[in-house]
Amino acid sequence: MTLALDIRQLVKKYSGFEALNKLSFQVQAGQCMGLLGSNGAGKSTTIRIITGQLKPNQGEALVFGFNPSLEPKKIHALIGYIPDSQSLYDELTVFDNIDLFRQLYGVSKNKTYEVIEKLNLTEKIKEKTKALSKGLRQRVLIARALVHGPQLIILDEPTTGLDPSSAESIYLILEELKKTGSTILLTTHLMNDVERLCDQIIFIDKGQKIEEGTPLELKRKFSENTVDVVVSEEGQYKNYKIKKGPDWLEELKQLQALGEIIKINSHEPKLEDIFIRLLSEKK
Repeated sequence: MTLALDIRQLVKKYSGFEALNKLSFQVQAGQCMGLLGSNGAGKSTTIRIITGQLKPNQGEALVFGFNPSLEPKKIHALIGYIPDSQSLYDELTVFDNIDLFRQLYGVSKNKTYEVIEKLNLTEKIKEKTKALSKGLRQRVLIARALVHGPQLIILDEPTTGLDPSSAESIYLILEELKKTGSTILLTTHLMNDVERLCDQIIFIDKGQKIEEGTPLELKRKFSENTVDVVVSEEGQYKNYKIKKGPDWLEELKQLQALGEIIKINSHEPKLEDIFIRLLSEKK
């Protein structure tokens, strides 16, 4: 498969502080990767290197085989970046905010109309962005990032601060982008975003990768090796704990003989729990 991102042993230092410490990971084309970590973990530095805003002290970041430090123009044509700050030109209309970026990339004006329609912004096309809600402003940001047809979309906290309805509209847009083969790199503190969108997750701390896997793989890895069983015995509910293993189904049958089994719960952790556990283990 084609590699959209190939991050190789990145090191970045600021006045003696090491923001990235030999960070490595890969993202396959068409995949949605969650880059997760606490504030100061190195996420923003990684994005700045990928987008060509920073040069690493060591290592390299390849975007579809191109090095951002050496070929920035090629990289910019391949990437659409949606920052965490809603940096729009408030006195310009929705159309002009998007069309300005379309002109910078030198693509057809039809692309502005296409992306406005795609993101359901047609009714707002003549409104100044300062009058828009936060959810609509986020859609304008996404439209602006997509106007040149990028292959890699980088999203920094795309639904933070949005109401549930606005967040849902963003989810639907991103899910449609995934269906059409776009590669997405997502940074967020909201595990709902990760659960819904990400095929793969990387946890980083202090500039290093500390864990990687699919959401399901990580949940299985960090799950407790027990099952809780609630049994109704002569009108009373009693709780039992069974250790997973070769004989656990036999133990379940024995409990069934005591009465009616009301509930069986496995201890599958939430991604938030895994995140907290990983960070606490690194302290």
